Amino acid sequence: MLWRTALVVLALGLLMTLVPVVGRRYREAGLRAAGTPAERVEGQWLLLTRSLADLGLSPPPARSPRGMRRHYHEATTLNRQGEDALGRITGTLEQTRYADPSGLDDSSAEQMGEDVRTVVEQVRMATPWNVRANAAVLPQSGLSGIRAWWDGLWRR
Repeated sequence: MLWRTALVVLALGLLMTLVPVVGRRYREAGLRAAGTPAERVEGQWLLLTRSLADLGLSPPPARSPRGMRRHYHEATTLNRQGEDALGRITGTLEQTRYADPSGLDDSSAEQMGEDVRTVVEQVRMATPWNVRANAAVLPQSGLSGIRAWWDGLWRR
């Protein structure tokens, strides 16, 4: 009986260690795979949407960057700095998707990374403590990453 309890505690400890690590890797997957500034911008967008989903915000239903900005503007409480960062994020994303991507350089992707960190941090600070704790210990992105890994095993 004691060994079963120890096994359950060990499994829970492993899960609570593994899920946040998998979540971080899953959130950053687009950045690791990116080779061009345009791909890094898309990777930063993916990082933003997955990080905000961990904090309880649903992904934007709209496909256009302006529609996505509207969704996050209505769903969050950002100060002026956060609003400006969100505007730059969607502007850069719009440029990546609809303009000549050769106009983007590494500094655009780096600026977007700083803006993503600003928005995520502001949303994190405005989120109730229990949601922040859940996002740290059992992030949705971690569960999605495990699910994607598991599905990938069966496709091989």
